[in-house]
Amino acid sequence: KLSGFGDAAGDALHQAPAHAQAACALAALLAGSGRPDDAITLLRATLARVDDDGLRFNLGVALEDRGDDEAALREYATVLARTPAHLAARHN
Repeated sequence: KLSGFGDAAGDALHQAPAHAQAACALAALLAGSGRPDDAITLLRATLARVDDDGLRFNLGVALEDRGDDEAALREYATVLARTPAHLAARHN
């Protein structure tokens, strides 16, 4: 059990599996709860349904936190190729 917010994000994803914002929120809760692999799995599954810069950026952060810097850099590069003004990706 994560939290009421986590439950709401999970419900949103259950009803709309391509809901990028809900996936990002739930992934942040998972990673913050010591479940980074679950966060990465969730973000990748959602990216399979919808290609979204926010999802890719958050996947990069989760990968970097897990120590997979090369994979994280690939995600950041993809975001920057499409959205050069994405400041957070530029600084990671």
